[in-house]
Amino acid sequence: MLSGILRENALPENSRSDLRKSIALADEPDASFGHFSRFATAIVDQCKATRPARLTAIRQIYLGLWTLYVWSRTADNTEAAYLSSERAVLVAWYLVRNHIIGKSKPARQLIQSMERLTSLYGLITDDYISRYVEPRARILHGLSSAVPSHASLDVNLRLFELVGRIGTRGHWLLHIADRLGQQGNADQQETIRNALQSQAQLLADMIGNNPILRSPIKDSQATDINIACLFLDRVGYSDVIRHWIGQIAQATAFAFDSHGPYPCVHEEYRDLIEHPRDNAEYRIDATAGSILVPTLAVWAAVTNDTETLGLLTDFVAGSYKHSTLQLLYPGADTELHLYRGNANHGLAFTEITINRSCKDVLSPIKAECNASREFWSLSAVTHGLWPLIILASRHHRIPVPPHFWPFPDETTEESY
Repeated sequence: MLSGILRENALPENSRSDLRKSIALADEPDASFGHFSRFATAIVDQCKATRPARLTAIRQIYLGLWTLYVWSRTADNTEAAYLSSERAVLVAWYLVRNHIIGKSKPARQLIQSMERLTSLYGLITDDYISRYVEPRARILHGLSSAVPSHASLDVNLRLFELVGRIGTRGHWLLHIADRLGQQGNADQQETIRNALQSQAQLLADMIGNNPILRSPIKDSQATDINIACLFLDRVGYSDVIRHWIGQIAQATAFAFDSHGPYPCVHEEYRDLIEHPRDNAEYRIDATAGSILVPTLAVWAAVTNDTETLGLLTDFVAGSYKHSTLQLLYPGADTELHLYRGNANHGLAFTEITINRSCKDVLSPIKAECNASREFWSLSAVTHGLWPLIILASRHHRIPVPPHFWPFPDETTEESY
């Protein structure tokens, strides 16, 4: 594509420069991903509202991603390709979500192009995991020591991100397993079951062999924790969840009470470097709100861990009582912004109860899930591609909708 007959015509003229820069900087992942994002965004913004135009746009994004992936493999650094594959899938779905209804040829072509793109995302993800994660996950401190930095903050941020990535891939495998179950292909079902168990064990090994994963530094790391636990729960690793959530709860409460590196609301790296500060007012501001603590409480209740619930109950009633506990539910504006991540969206839910009763913790959240209908109208849900919501949550650093939680006495009206 760079030197043959497609050189001048395969991509929009004003997008070629960003793709070339992305490829040239394949060994500088952040810069490379930034250029690929601009490349994909420009194609989406310029796309006309017709099925042929959107089909062309998806194919152009697909070609660009393949090219970046090939060069990334050559540079032995597929980080940029991985991040770009997530962005490509999300913006492609944004383009096709309202144009794949019906059995017309253009609609089928859009579906096929979307399937090819998600398959390429899976290929890149599996390659990334096999290259960089699997060889080190089963070694004590193996992944922690592989981070090219001696700063504990860098290790913390990197490993929690890895947990989210592995968990997200697990959800796509679950989706594939569900589809194969409907088709009744026994051989393929056995293969995907083995893949699910392997992925779950990989995640369990990562958690067990890297103690830093017990101590989140950002409140938003609740998203990575939640994605991982949702996957582990579906595959039957509830004991791993219970143990891990208990460890995180203990570490969080101890870090805050001892003025250690407790989870904070900051996102910028320069703010995290200076965290925590020895200042009472700063501590209050840095923990003004929390999604992490309610997330821990929900998983403690789901796994019937009353000991951890007791610890969290005392914590939020004592030194943490200033913090506004909250969860995020989809709103009327979520469909428009979820996949592109170009604006804030959703509704905050703050009527959260944390005490020693599992039922009291879960009941208000379940009731709100039943009352919040916006989730069920999201295009990814209505079209049966629910892992896109998990992917968007991980990629854009937003909480996973509570509708995904496995409430023990399932009272939500539908199930993903």
